[in-house]
Amino acid sequence: MNLELPPDRRLLDKQARIDRILDEPAIQERPARRRNRAWYALAAVVAVLAGAVALGLLARLSGPDVAGNPPPTAEPTVQASATPTPSPSRPTPGDPEELPVGGTAELEYFTFTVLDSKQTSAGFAVRIRTCLTGTPPNYESDAIPIGWYAWRAVTERNTYQANVEDLADPAFEPVYPSGTRYAVGDCATGWLPFEAIGPDEPVTELRYSNDYGGEARWRIG
Repeated sequence: MNLELPPDRRLLDKQARIDRILDEPAIQERPARRRNRAWYALAAVVAVLAGAVALGLLARLSGPDVAGNPPPTAEPTVQASATPTPSPSRPTPGDPEELPVGGTAELEYFTFTVLDSKQTSAGFAVRIRTCLTGTPPNYESDAIPIGWYAWRAVTERNTYQANVEDLADPAFEPVYPSGTRYAVGDCATGWLPFEAIGPDEPVTELRYSNDYGGEARWRIG
């Protein structure tokens, strides 16, 4: 069998041929290493791209959209409330009926009749007739006092108690009793004065309210 070396190994020096053969594996391994490194680089690029795609999907689901705007949020639902309708003005429960001048209020223990009214530069006054029809608690039937404290005159600006500047020289006579005691069945009549009210402050209403729950009112003017 004739064994010949390839032309590239036909070296005259035997030692040179041996060195050439020993160097060949290292020379042949270089292309293989380059190919392996290329595959590793390609695999790394693929992994990076896959990770980027995954992150993009997550950002798409939970973050800003492509335009950079935040994801739309649901608008809160606002229920329109009906505009409250003001309730019409009504009389206060238990408020007594307003009587005209000349009218009589029949209360427990008393009846009151406003006979007349007048307003001058000296003040305002009403002429009242009071009759005792019963005995209030803690009083004797023949010693029931009549006074001014339960009466009020009402204007557009204020509410006034009955008063007189000088009882010895009243502007309106005869003066309605103040502190005088009467018996059941008696009646008393007089002018109840409100001298603190001037002529330029018209009185619109007269009110009565006692300690036994009795109330009455009269329209003036």
